[in-house]
Order: sequence, then structure tokens, then C-alpha cells
Amino acid sequence: MRSRVLSAVLVCVLGACGDCPDDPGAGGDPGNPPGGDDVPVGPACTTDAECGGGQICCDGICKDARVPDTTGTCSYDGECGGGVCDEGGLCHAPCTTDPDCGTGDVCVTGTCWANPTPTPQCSTGLDCGASGFTCINGTCHTQCTADAECLDPGDFCDDGVCRPDWRVVSECSIDATCAAGEQCVSGQCRTRCMGDADCALCPDGPTCVSGYCAQ
Repeated sequence: MRSRVLSAVLVCVLGACGDCPDDPGAGGDPGNPPGGDDVPVGPACTTDAECGGGQICCDGICKDARVPDTTGTCSYDGECGGGVCDEGGLCHAPCTTDPDCGTGDVCVTGTCWANPTPTPQCSTGLDCGASGFTCINGTCHTQCTADAECLDPGDFCDDGVCRPDWRVVSECSIDATCAAGEQCVSGQCRTRCMGDADCALCPDGPTCVSGYCAQ
């Protein structure tokens, strides 16, 4: 068990799971002075459901999910290519069945979300049968350095691990690629407005914000 915990901490130090607990021997635990033998970690787990406070289960330990850089995050559903934008600014892709979703996600009422009740494949990346894996929510995720290394078309290389692509989906490059009455703004087809009344039937949202309809 100790070897698995050490492996989990090392994977996290490499950035695969986001912010990690205190490093081995860092003295974060009163019973673990610098150079001590104990490794301070979060609660042991197999799936996210065993963690609390919005934490995820990564390589056998509960830890805070990595907060993505605001670059590429969404602010409204219209930026998600037919999917939805969650409160954290992450796009959830549209789907009809589970295979339409990235690694570890399932199709829930037409959009992809993390599986709330996965059948665990792993506790740590060591359970995935080869090196170069990270176990998140009981599912094996390939480690990576570029998007091309992710075999699932719904994934991208997110901080060293292939995970479901949450980035904004570009709809356009010029106004001509948008529907009549829309303008291409930062890769998204937007509807111009003067007030909320102009947005009553707008799919981007019913509120006029900075001259464009939004949620």
C-alpha cells in the first residue's frame, strides 16, 4: 500500500492531478518533520464519490481538483458547440451516448459529465497495466505531452493527462460563417442588441450585455 501512496504523490508532483498534499518529508504534518518517514496525504479513495468538498479521487487519494487557467474557459452555453457551460467555466460536450464523451465521462440528458457511479478500473495508475497512466475517479487516463497523444477524440492533453476537452469551441472566423444577423466575435457567433427585449428569442441568452445577447 505504501508503494502505491508514494507513486500517487510522485505523479501529483509532476502535475498530473493538480495541487498536491504536502511533499514527502516537508513537515506539513506535526508528526512528519523534514526528512521524516511518513507521507502526508489526503483520505484514501477509489472514486470521486468517496471524497468530499468537491474533491476528486486521483491515484488513490482525495485531493482538490486543479483549477484551470481562465484561458479557454467559457462564460455561456453558446461557447460550447451545442453543449453547456458549467459554473466553473468548463464546457461539457453534447452527446447522445456514452461513447460520444471523453475518458471517464458519461452522457447525461444530452451532455457529457463525470461518471457519478463508475465501475473502478484502477486505484492508482499502476493498476492500468503499464507505465504512463493516472487513475482519476477509478478510470485509467493516459499521461501526455500533446493533444495528439490522446486516443479518445473527446479528450485533450490537460496539464499532462488526457481528459475530456472542456475548452471553448470556436464557431467562426468571419461574420459570413454565422447566421444572418449575427457577428463573429472572438470565434463565436453573437447576436447584436440594444436592450434585453432584442434577446427574447436569442439562443445565447435573454440578456443584452455589452451590446450582445448573453445568459
